[in-house]
Amino acid sequence: MGYDFIYNADGSSELMLLKQATQEGKCSMLTVQIPREEVSRYGVIQFNENTSMFEKIIEHPTPEQAPSNYINVSKYILNYEVLQLVKTYTDLEVTGEYWLIEPINQYVLAGGTMQVVPARGEFLDGGNVHGWLHANEVVVRQTY
Repeated sequence: MGYDFIYNADGSSELMLLKQATQEGKCSMLTVQIPREEVSRYGVIQFNENTSMFEKIIEHPTPEQAPSNYINVSKYILNYEVLQLVKTYTDLEVTGEYWLIEPINQYVLAGGTMQVVPARGEFLDGGNVHGWLHANEVVVRQTY
């Protein structure tokens, strides 16, 4: 998604945080925690009850059905295996809309692991007018 952002007033990089947290050859994704009543707008992360490890992403669940209030903010480090699954998926997909979460969920279901890294900065969602205006206010307030 190109409409969400993690803003750090100190100029630090969430992607650098993600890179530093990821072992070579492994996969990771950035996450933020949001109010449960907002989860239906996002892909929500389901964690394994026994291990607390990433299990899958569930797209747009109702607040009652959401397995957590941690959302996928579409910032990833993916290994070669996942990228091969992405290629296969794009070769098969006929609707023209490619959901990266499908190959990620398939990878984990087959035994792969996805590390979930909490973001440190402020999550800004510019996917609607209210969110876009709020994101601009935050950045302008910090800049001036």
